[in-house]
Amino acid sequence: MDFKTIFHTITDKVKEAVHHLQGNNNKFSLVELASFIKNDSNTIKTSRHLLGIDLHEYTLTENDVHFLLETKGKSPEKILSLSVLKEGKALIKYRSYEPKMSSDMMISIPEIIIH
Repeated sequence: MDFKTIFHTITDKVKEAVHHLQGNNNKFSLVELASFIKNDSNTIKTSRHLLGIDLHEYTLTENDVHFLLETKGKSPEKILSLSVLKEGKALIKYRSYEPKMSSDMMISIPEIIIH
């Protein structure tokens, strides 16, 4: 798949995910992306209850783009990890345990495509 197709695929999915884009830079938060993954009709959800904690895993595949979301707790669920993969390469990789990461951080579409 060429760059233009990848760009349009992710742009289309992000536009569906985001209720509103912030500014003209097409930026969105990880929380907005997680909400999109959780609410998409093609998402597969699995849940477990371990040691008194509710753990949830959401998986979604759209046009060779794989979305993986892991959360814990009840509504509102805490995001533990979120990955967006294309051909096995991470376009987005968030892990809650990494100190420099925040679920409030903003990501722009061009950054996703470049990395």
